[in-house]
Amino acid sequence: MAGRFSSIRGALENEWVQLPIAVALLVPVVATIGQYAASGYWAQSSRVEVLFWPGAAARWGVQLPVWLSMGAMLASYVVGVGWLARRRTLSTVVVAGALAVIVANVMAAGVNEMSGWQELQSPSSMDLAGKANRAIFALWHNPVWEELVFRGIPLGVLLIVRRNAPNAGPLASWCYYLLPAIAFAAYHVPGHGPSRLVDTFILSLAFSWLALRFTFFAPLVLHYVFDAMMTLSLGKMPNIPRAEVSWLASYATTLNSAWSVALLCWLLSIAVALAIHRLARTSPARAA
Repeated sequence: MAGRFSSIRGALENEWVQLPIAVALLVPVVATIGQYAASGYWAQSSRVEVLFWPGAAARWGVQLPVWLSMGAMLASYVVGVGWLARRRTLSTVVVAGALAVIVANVMAAGVNEMSGWQELQSPSSMDLAGKANRAIFALWHNPVWEELVFRGIPLGVLLIVRRNAPNAGPLASWCYYLLPAIAFAAYHVPGHGPSRLVDTFILSLAFSWLALRFTFFAPLVLHYVFDAMMTLSLGKMPNIPRAEVSWLASYATTLNSAWSVALLCWLLSIAVALAIHRLARTSPARAA
């Protein structure tokens, strides 16, 4: 079992395996840039929420040019993808994130089935007429805000405590995982209802572990792509006028094909790397 796990880890950390998944993860960036350039949204300004809570009337934000705020978010995402790829951990992070999502959704489905909890509202049921560009903005803004608040700040506090008060390390670690997870789950209740309590709690635990193990870029990149991938489907959503997303509608097939091909190449590269890694491990034994 240990040898098999080592082979999988070695395959995921192969430098050539990082390239196709990096290309796949950059497709939402291309989709966003293309949509904003075609619609002229880059030249507009948009409110960036800084302090808020879903459902609360009190909130504070700043009005910024879209090119500045969105440019910063896209840059942080691209830098994160590049950083993880350079360290050969991008594929490992993506696989770990995908497994966490599967586990979280399966457990949430079971709890929701027993409790009768249901999602309050889905994107396809919302009236997004005249709001397409702002919706895309939210798909990028929400992940970075949530990761900074629920993972980034707690991670910084944990590292400071570990450095300055080693004896408090175990308690600080428990607090680092549990308190943000509880807050993250509660954060999703106003907009989604209790049906999101279980999966958001589990995902927060997983994202906190990824941040501690692979740096803050790990949950940031995953959260970005989990939300921003929806950009690729906006051109086909019936609740958005085609005129608002004409660029996305025109290039929907190309964008989704690029994503699918890059993802397929990634899976094939993992298989090839795994075969090479296993062959390299068994060759000395055969020679002996």
